[in-house]
Amino acid sequence: MKLTKFKFYPLLFVLAGLVFSACNSKPPSKRAKEDISQLSSDTTQTQGEAAEIKVNQKEPYGSYLTNGNGRSLYMFVKDTKMRARKSGSTCYDECSEAWPPFLAENGDIKAGAQIDTTLLGTTKRKDGTIQVTYNDYPLYYYIDDKKAGDVYGQDKKEYSFKWYLVKPNGDEIEDIDVTGAKEK
Repeated sequence: MKLTKFKFYPLLFVLAGLVFSACNSKPPSKRAKEDISQLSSDTTQTQGEAAEIKVNQKEPYGSYLTNGNGRSLYMFVKDTKMRARKSGSTCYDECSEAWPPFLAENGDIKAGAQIDTTLLGTTKRKDGTIQVTYNDYPLYYYIDDKKAGDVYGQDKKEYSFKWYLVKPNGDEIEDIDVTGAKEK
């Protein structure tokens, strides 16, 4: 009989550990909630409203794509590897939390001045949402860009590949240093 009691002690310790860790888990920080809330308010459009894409100008980058609120839009180099196959986005899960896709409800897109509408398109994501593309690049926001004009995602290497702003002609803006000189 004592032998049977000892078989259940490890199970009790495991259960106690699970309960303790569940009680000790921290909810998202106030800052994390604010970051998500701010990004959500700047990157979503009202239901039925078309996704708007515009051009912004900022030195040393020159002209680059933004949403209707002036939030910078980026392309992911890993997606360019898939461009030839027209496979769409490769950024999901943790990647899409840091780099949310630029979505168009029902595929509706409103093009601002200087946008080449022949380069505009969409791709269907795994979850069924419609992501805006430009020159076949799926477009994304960057979570650390807090306001219009922020470009903190430019030339950033995350998820094993680089992220770049996109020019109105459809090319990426690569390797610009803070003085505006082109790097080698």
